Amino acid sequence: MANLMRTQIELHKQIDKTLKNFKKTPKTRLTETYAQVKLEILEDLWNTFTQNHRTLMMTTDINIQESDYVKNEIYDLTEDIYTTAKCEMKDILKTFCAPNPTLDASQSTSSPLKSPTAMAPEFKLPHINIPVFSGRYSEWIPFHDLYVSLIHRNSALMNVQKLHYLKSSLSGEAASLLKHIPISDANYDDAWATLQKRYNNKRFIVTSILKRLLAQRSLSTESAGSIKNLLDTTNECLNALNNIGVYTLSWDAIIVHITVSKLDAESIRLWEQQINREDDGTSLPTFKQLCGYLESRFRTLEMLESSKTTSKVNTRQNTFHTTFKTTCKFCQGNHFIYQCKEFAHLTYTDRKRFVEQNRLCYNCLIPFHTVDKCKQKTTCRRCGKKHHSLIHPEGNTLDHLSSDAGESSHIRESRQPEVAATPVNHNVATHHADQEMTKNVLLATALVKIQSSNGTTYYLRALIDPGSEGSFITESAAQFLGLKKTTVRCTINGLGEDGKASLTSNSMVTFIAQSRYDQSFNISVQAFVLKSITRSQPAQRIYKQNWPHLHNLDLADPHFDTPGKIDILLSAEVYSEILKEGLSKGPRGTIIAQNTYLGWILLGRLHNKETIQSYKVTTSMHLTIEDNILQRFWEIESDSFRENVLTEEESRCEQIYEKTCTRDKDGRYIVSLPFREIDPPCQYGSSRDVAKERLLQLEKRFVKNPDFMLQYSNVLKDYLNLDFMEEIVDEHERQKPTAVYIPHHAVVNPKKTTVRVVMDASCKYKNGASLNDSLMVGPRLQPDLRHIILRWRRHKICLVADITKMYLQIKVDHTSSDYQRLLWRNNPAEEIKDFRMNRVTFGTASAPYLATKTL
Repeated sequence: MANLMRTQIELHKQIDKTLKNFKKTPKTRLTETYAQVKLEILEDLWNTFTQNHRTLMMTTDINIQESDYVKNEIYDLTEDIYTTAKCEMKDILKTFCAPNPTLDASQSTSSPLKSPTAMAPEFKLPHINIPVFSGRYSEWIPFHDLYVSLIHRNSALMNVQKLHYLKSSLSGEAASLLKHIPISDANYDDAWATLQKRYNNKRFIVTSILKRLLAQRSLSTESAGSIKNLLDTTNECLNALNNIGVYTLSWDAIIVHITVSKLDAESIRLWEQQINREDDGTSLPTFKQLCGYLESRFRTLEMLESSKTTSKVNTRQNTFHTTFKTTCKFCQGNHFIYQCKEFAHLTYTDRKRFVEQNRLCYNCLIPFHTVDKCKQKTTCRRCGKKHHSLIHPEGNTLDHLSSDAGESSHIRESRQPEVAATPVNHNVATHHADQEMTKNVLLATALVKIQSSNGTTYYLRALIDPGSEGSFITESAAQFLGLKKTTVRCTINGLGEDGKASLTSNSMVTFIAQSRYDQSFNISVQAFVLKSITRSQPAQRIYKQNWPHLHNLDLADPHFDTPGKIDILLSAEVYSEILKEGLSKGPRGTIIAQNTYLGWILLGRLHNKETIQSYKVTTSMHLTIEDNILQRFWEIESDSFRENVLTEEESRCEQIYEKTCTRDKDGRYIVSLPFREIDPPCQYGSSRDVAKERLLQLEKRFVKNPDFMLQYSNVLKDYLNLDFMEEIVDEHERQKPTAVYIPHHAVVNPKKTTVRVVMDASCKYKNGASLNDSLMVGPRLQPDLRHIILRWRRHKICLVADITKMYLQIKVDHTSSDYQRLLWRNNPAEEIKDFRMNRVTFGTASAPYLATKTL
């Protein structure tokens, strides 16, 4: 019985090898006879295998059921391989019995278009359709070449059939030219000659191609798409010239000069550097060299643009969720200090002194960061500078302002003066102040769903202005979405008829705006591109009240009360399209709600309680450039001593670490994964099925590269030997329903020929969630590089060290390790085994924080 089982395993390997070899058979060798012989060999192996299996199953030996042959289900695996191999071979055999392909899908197998001299193909080809010629000279050469080779020179076709194909392949002007010619055998030669006489104008075709080559637009900025388009168009024009008999092989110097002159300045600089490295100037660069450089250039830019897009997406997401603790530094109440009535009643001097003593930001009045690091877009409502209105200087002379600045150097970091275009030797300032009551008015805003050029959907904030004739979008939003710009020249006027206060837009884009609530509603918007549209809306934070008329409304902008950047302005034309029936009004002095397809928009004047006392100040200030440089230098120096303000999530992450971090008997640190939720959704995404599928894909790479598989396997063996990873043997633990499996792949360093195993914790499972989605990233603990460099000035010698396998030196607790499971087997014949990582794992979102915090 033991010998018979060894025979079965050998037959299993032979059947598997037969399938693999058949798949790798080159097309030149894959004939009908070869496929038939392979199928016969497969059938013989399978018949022997099934006979042996019956013999084994009929035996009374009790050890059979405990053997690897039964446990590993060798028969079932072999049956699957045999079925796959037989299907592959029968599919190939069917192609030899299929009829020859014809020119058109509408033709039958007996079509006369088959060449009598053509050999029967060894596999089925796709149908060939003759392109339709509309009469444009640029289309003539491709149409002429294909038509002549397939129809005109086909001796199996009669002239009447050729004429039928010719007239059915024409449209527009070309079709009108032959419209009067009836379809008959005698008229074909005249029809073809008429068409050639009209369109086979070689001089005109060459002129058209050269015009297209020379008329390519110069690139103003570096862009992967623009460089790719320039290269493709140039190659297309040269190939077209060669096809009509124009000899271009000696044009390299001319083509290189024309193409390089169209590039942007940075690309030209890099091209010259590359040529100077490769040649000493004694020979001219070839067009082939330029093509290689341009291909390398646009591939580099594609990677950079992809990274930039990801960075922008992450920035938007992080900004959206950032919140601060709302504890008043002055009265310890549950509100911001700029909302504090007691603080507002203080004199200017007392307010300024309190801000300095408590090291508050002069713009947002929140501690632990400087003005240049402040993320709030608001500015002083009196002078427009970057400080809060509550600490705007008072008085009638500049001496008061200067003395304030002299009292504390900290005041300088909050002031952002305008520097004159030409340096002056003295400071001059005039200002006029009068007290007034400024009413807080809310403008209508909405979050609009817009699709980018790569198909990803984003939400942008739009200001809805029924008084605007045109729609607008910011330059940053247009670039972020990758919208295609159209060159225009447009002057935008505001109030007044003289047109002196105007803006200019040089480009326009088109995008589709969609509703967040009604998926069927979308509207095409043509928008002019501006650097910026307006200041943050609303101008300052609005204090929400219990407005009954707004209860249970689907708001177009749920964050209408928070100052935020405006990306888009929608015009009266769009406003008329989105308007729906429905208006909700409250008591006089409160905002109203208007129903639209984008949701309920809010607008109007706020109640008197929200009215803000302000001072209207007109200031003109000129400082020397030296003073400004000194101010910026002091800001950089003082920033080294600032503390970071943690968000609510970052604070929770720190608390989890402090509560769960322990050390084992050997002193090694043990940490827990910081989850956002108590019941993470990644547990319910069938992660094991996804990880198994990825492992099978990885094994296909191993088949092509055995050395790669050996290196990969050695890395995981080291993990087992060093106790970084352990196998899950207990069947009850293996079946744990809430365990999370992470797919893994390799990153190969070609210079060191080493393999690193990386866990793909960002992989989405079947429910759309991933492990990294459920993990908190944690606060940034490393200081800025510039701060480290500044500290280096204090010492003559600096020491740098590296920690070997830093992440893997830190353990995770047993509960967390079940979220870091993986699948592996040393070869495809083995059963897939379950493992779990016992250490902080590279690839998880929290790994950098846990490692740095522990260090």
